Amino acid sequence: MRQRWLRVLFRRRMLTILLLLLQVYFLICLVLGGSQLSRNFSRLLTIVSIIAVLYIVSQKDKGAYKTAWAILILTFPLFGGLMYLLSNAQSSKWRFAKSVLHTQQKAKPLYALPGICYESATKQLPEYYPQIHYLQEYTGFPIYADTETHYLTPGERKLETLLAELEKAAFCGTQRPLVRWSSGRCAV
Repeated sequence: MRQRWLRVLFRRRMLTILLLLLQVYFLICLVLGGSQLSRNFSRLLTIVSIIAVLYIVSQKDKGAYKTAWAILILTFPLFGGLMYLLSNAQSSKWRFAKSVLHTQQKAKPLYALPGICYESATKQLPEYYPQIHYLQEYTGFPIYADTETHYLTPGERKLETLLAELEKAAFCGTQRPLVRWSSGRCAV
């Protein structure tokens, strides 16, 4: 019974609510009391928040994620850094990240195709370097040579092109379809 109560108390939402209430209480005490201890404690927590923001900004992560955390921490400078540390120091998050990384490492050779031309693309098109770098390094979409892309607006042009490509894929140059659709299922 006691462990269940502690588990409920230390969930992320509960910790965030408690930290926000603690910050409001601390601000009221700071305004009313103004003691040397509260000033020193405030400075310490502000320094922790500044360090947390600098750490977040220096990470290789999505800009929206970094901006959201930076705004939250700078809005609540006293306990914003502690909120970030508590929410990111959870072991379940690290276990999940480790599991995802392990799966990506195992699957990486399966996605390696010939014709990756990152270096030549950045040399030939230096004005597109930020986009090429973002696609290659952050999103996991390598740049390949000898590819062609068509922009299809929604509607009939897209449907016509999709049907034509499906026909090519289904027949593969023979008169016999490789894939048959029967009663809502795909049969090979």
